[in-house]
This record gives sequence, structure tokens and C-alpha cells, in this order.
Amino acid sequence: MMTTKERILNELSKIEFPESKYKNRLHISKIYKEVAKKLDVSPGYVKATRLRHGHTLSTEPVESKIDQQVKVAKERKAGKKKYYFMTWAQNATPVHDMFWENLLAYKDHLDAELLVVAGRYRNPTSVFNDAAHEECDLKVEPYLDLNRHVIHDGLCVMSDIKIQPTASKPLTGVESMTGRRSAIVGHPRQHLAVVPTLPSSSDKVILSSGACTLPNYTDSKSGKKGEFHHVVGFTIIEIDGDIFHIRQVSSCDDGSFTDLIYNVSGGKVSRIDNVPAVKLGDVHCGQDNPEVMTATKQMLDLLKPGATIVPDIFDGYSVAKHDRGKNPIEMFNRMKNGMNDIQDELDNMFKWINDHLEYNLVIESANHNDHLDQYLCSTHWTDDLVNAEKYVELLSVKLAGQAPLGLVAYEINQMFGNDVHCLGRDDSFKVEGWELGQHGDKGANGSRGSVNQFKKLPTKIVIAHSHSPAREDGCIRTGIYCKRNMSYVSGGMSSWLEGHAVIHHDGKAQIILITKGRFTTLS
Repeated sequence: MMTTKERILNELSKIEFPESKYKNRLHISKIYKEVAKKLDVSPGYVKATRLRHGHTLSTEPVESKIDQQVKVAKERKAGKKKYYFMTWAQNATPVHDMFWENLLAYKDHLDAELLVVAGRYRNPTSVFNDAAHEECDLKVEPYLDLNRHVIHDGLCVMSDIKIQPTASKPLTGVESMTGRRSAIVGHPRQHLAVVPTLPSSSDKVILSSGACTLPNYTDSKSGKKGEFHHVVGFTIIEIDGDIFHIRQVSSCDDGSFTDLIYNVSGGKVSRIDNVPAVKLGDVHCGQDNPEVMTATKQMLDLLKPGATIVPDIFDGYSVAKHDRGKNPIEMFNRMKNGMNDIQDELDNMFKWINDHLEYNLVIESANHNDHLDQYLCSTHWTDDLVNAEKYVELLSVKLAGQAPLGLVAYEINQMFGNDVHCLGRDDSFKVEGWELGQHGDKGANGSRGSVNQFKKLPTKIVIAHSHSPAREDGCIRTGIYCKRNMSYVSGGMSSWLEGHAVIHHDGKAQIILITKGRFTTLS
């Protein structure tokens, strides 16, 4: 029977060591640990035994598995496909098996190319048995990517950037790195932001992918935060001729997920019939963008939402909060074009509602809806004779306490009754765990609302108001439905972008962006 020293030497004889103790030191340390674990001794005893007996060194350096994976991933070239999937994988961490099965099934269904960004994170408290190894799960190896790809003239995939998985704002600092092109980075959080651009420039969106591996973080504060916001999911890219579509997909605990019109579960792809809710971008009736209106109706026809939440349905151009008393030339032009009549604006709103009644409308209380109420307080009827009769009528309603939800909601209820559901400022409207009743203009303690404030709430929430689509952890913000060239923002940089939010039956949500009147190639 061999002694412990003989057993150690026997195991070491099967191993080739690197040329120098200063070269691949981590690799040598791993060998000591592996032999020690196998023989139930300490790594230090293995090391001492080897050095004492002068174990022969190899003349060739040893290339570790992770080195091999990195080398291949850095040379990865993206092919020419209509669909691309991008996700992120952490080293020394297994994939979410059920999600991975579904991801590959959806990949095959769409004939998509899969890019898996190779992530690196050292976790000495890892619960996984193979945590001593640096390499990525062998399942992702054929798809590993550490290169940068121009997928489309307007889109760059930045797999060559390593962002710490614990980073709370993974998009910070990458805004300008791809020039005019939109960009996707690999990260276990799913964030989305629109970068402001000049009027002559193309729109620019940056977003992070989601992950295909299980959460594997240290037991520190940053590690626990990273674990909480870890999203098993991916980002899909659709090439649609001269444009592209991008959207994030997140999975449930069982690895199933829904992308727009498809649910993928148990390795099978099936078509969904409807969605629980859609929250539109700010509508501003009368400030119409016909291209976006057509695309939105196509989307609603496709998804058949149980509820369609409408923010800023009333614009208020007839009461002119932004221009009254400040821009007489603009006021003159509105009068000349017949845009200063309150009843005409209300009638335009009624027509829009009538055209969309089939989509189960829920009218959100919002700041532009409030313009009509504020008009009564800031204007005397003698100063606006065009609207004198309407002014007196609305004032009577207000004084009689008949408009507790605001005058816009009162007018809608008078016209449509129970066919349209109007919300008050304090009303909640939750669908599949998402709060959809907040507009987003009012923040904490009387401050102005922001994504940074709303994401701290103990509920998932979709807001609107800022006209710039965004996503940070549990907060989503929609974009616009209306035209972009409003008088009060013209001439400067803008991050306004057409986009809506979809709530799925599995409790997951997606931002759907509209580009040149199109939002997907799926049918």
C-alpha cells in the first residue's frame, strides 16, 4: 500500500506543470487544490511534497481551459442573420438549464444567431462545486463571444466590454463609445436608455442583455444587490431592411419566457392569443404622428390587450399652458389654424377614443390632462372670448364638485360612460404585479418624478411622462405616441422616442420601440 507521499507523487506525475513558477501561478494553485481534495490532504502538503522531491517541470506552458475559451471568443465573427440573440454568462457558474433549453428552441424557431458574452467574476463564497475552475459552462462554449460586431449600420454589439455583474448602472460610460450607433452590452441586469441626439442625427438606444447563468454572487452588500436584480434573459435583435428592432426578454423561475407574440416553455414555442395590458407612450391627441398611430393599432390588433393604459390623452394646445402670455406669435398661429378652441380639442380626443374603444381603454391621470383644470385658475373668461362659453360651463362643473378626477376625465365619462375607465391621481391600477396607474410626473414629497425614484418602490411599475423610453430594474418608462417637434422642445438635443410597454401573462414586461412605422418582423 502506497504512503500518502507516494500517492501525491503518483498524482503529480500525471500532470504537466508550466515552465516557471511565476507563469500560470493560478493554474499551479488549482492543481494543488485538486490533488489535495482527491487525497484528503492540505494543498500546502501537496506543494511541499512536490518541491521536496523535485518534481520535473514541463518545458511547455500550460494553456488553461479558460484561456482557450477566451482566445476563441475574442475571434468570434457574427454571421449574416435576420435574428440575433445576445445574453451573458458568468464563469464558473452553470447555466439555467430550463431557460437554456428554451433559448435554444426559440433560436432554432427563428433561425437566430446566439451570442453569449463571456463574463468574469470572482466569488470565493460560490455554492457551486466547480467554483475553483475559471471556465464558462461547456454548454455555452460554442456561442461564447468577446468581440465587437456591427450587426447593422445603426447597431453595435459590444461583447468585448467586461462590466462587473454587480454594477448598479451598467450603461454608465458607454453612451458615446459606439459613435452614432445604438449599442448592446452584456450584463445580468436589463437596463435600457435613450441617448440624447441632435435633430439631424439618428436615434440612439443603449441596453444591457440579461444572463443565461444562475445567480452567483458574494455575500457582500453589492453581491446581494446584484443577486436581487439578476435577470435570466436575453436581448433579441431583428434586422428589418434599413432598420432594426431590439427588445429585452426576461424569463420566469422555470425558465419559460414570452417574446411579443410567442411563449417558449418546455422546449416548445407556441403563439399567444392576447396580453393582459399595454401601456402606451404619451398620446397628446391632436399632436398626432400618423405613422406611429398606424403601427400602434397594428400592435394592439396583434396583442389584443385586456387593458390599454393611455397617458396624457389630452394635450392642452387649446389652453396653451406653455405659450399663453409668453409667445403671442404662437398663440396667433393657433388661432389662425383653429387650434385655440377647447371644444374642438375635446372633440379630437373623443374621436381618438372612439377609434380605440375596442382596446379596453384606461385613461391615466396626467399633467397634460391637468392643463384644463389649471386653465380655469390662471385665465379669466374675458381674456379668452373664443372659449368663453366653454369656460363658464367647465367652471360650473368644477364649482359643483362634479369633476373629482379632473375635467378631462369628467368630459370622457360624460361622452362614453362606463365604456372607458378613468383613473384619479391616487388610484392604483395593477396588472400582473405591475403598477400602471402612475403617470410619472409626480415624485416623492412634491418633487419631480424620475425613474431613479420610482425604481425604489416596493412594486414593479411602468410610468410615462418624460417621452424617453427607459428601463432600470423594476421600473419601465414608455416613450411617445405623438409627434416629436413640440414647440417647447424644438431645436435642442432630444431623447424622445416612440415606444410602449407590454405586460405578459407570466408577469414579465417588454418595451416595444417603433421605428419608421414598424415594430417587429414577427407575424
